[in-house]
Amino acid sequence: MKRLFVTLAYMAVIFIVSSIPGDKNANSYNFIACINPDIQNFLHLPVYGILSYLWLCTLKNKFTFKISIILALIITIVYGIFDEFHQSFVPGRCASLTDITLNTFGAILGAIIYVRILAN
Repeated sequence: MKRLFVTLAYMAVIFIVSSIPGDKNANSYNFIACINPDIQNFLHLPVYGILSYLWLCTLKNKFTFKISIILALIITIVYGIFDEFHQSFVPGRCASLTDITLNTFGAILGAIIYVRILAN
């Protein structure tokens, strides 16, 4: 139950950060707008890699290993798509196929790291 809470809390943090307007002139936390777009794109990989890893930790004792990996990837990738859709409604932000692709690669990378290094 603790692992599920941590995983859902991490998803909430992703949602909150992606809700920050991208407009540099907005009267809110605008650190997102100040980050170089290339770095912003790169950050999708570890963010969604960690999410995939957290889902694997959450699901590993509830399902078979293979099913846990499949579910973790599906949940993470669908959440990445949902987050991009959500960003399309945030001022100064937009949904991007590139970001969805990076979210997906990050999820896969997180699963590979989990399987290759941490699951042994």
